[in-house]
Amino acid sequence: MATKRIEPWKAWAFVGGFVLVALFVRVQFAVRHGTASTQPEQRSYRERSSKSVESEPNPERIVRESERYLPSQRLTGDRAVETYTPPPPRPKTPEEIAAEKAAFRARYLVPQIQKSTNRTAVALLAVTEDEAQAFAVADVLREKFKDSSASLIPNLFKPAFISDGYFARALSDPNPVIEELEIAKSVDALLFGRQSVQYTAHPNLENVLTAQMQLEVSLLPTDWSRPARKWTFSASGAGFNRTDARNMAEERALKQLSADNKMTLETIPKP
Repeated sequence: MATKRIEPWKAWAFVGGFVLVALFVRVQFAVRHGTASTQPEQRSYRERSSKSVESEPNPERIVRESERYLPSQRLTGDRAVETYTPPPPRPKTPEEIAAEKAAFRARYLVPQIQKSTNRTAVALLAVTEDEAQAFAVADVLREKFKDSSASLIPNLFKPAFISDGYFARALSDPNPVIEELEIAKSVDALLFGRQSVQYTAHPNLENVLTAQMQLEVSLLPTDWSRPARKWTFSASGAGFNRTDARNMAEERALKQLSADNKMTLETIPKP
């Protein structure tokens, strides 16, 4: 039996048709699946774009919304930044103000001492050159005016009155101190004594030291219309050390103070 021979062009036509069918199927498959795969990416891109637009600050919207911000907020660049503004202090009540004044006054004065209505009160305080209380000077002054009509009060002032500088301030300008501490509520006048000492060495006299003491006594009425009075006493002493020289000078100055008959408390107003 003779085999039937296939002509070459027919074989090529068959192969070409098969290839075309395969290409067509592949293209259709790629188109369908490719569209489905690109759609999520497109949606994802749109979603990302919308989210990025929402996250980006809109200066116009911030400016409009800034009208609703509290005074403690401010705009920095294109964003609103919160800043802390402390609330204003609460006004103090009259009772609180009075308590603060009383506490301040009690730091420097004994609050229990109040001015008498039937006798003149004079606060007595004497201070050394080292800002310590000069009890020897205070004792002489108290003895000197024991028979006067005035009552000397040696314990009105507390140590802080000296250490905080009020004693020195009162001697140079008494009125502001008297007003600030309301001293007029307690006494009619201040009787202050202040010592100052200068030392000189003498090598040619076997290293003997001399002390030159100056003692100032001031009478300061708490009534500003009354004049202040001041007395000054000077004395010198010698010794082989500062203590001996000072003691001798102080003793001589106190003798002058005790013997003086010109000192008076007459400038103090009588009740």
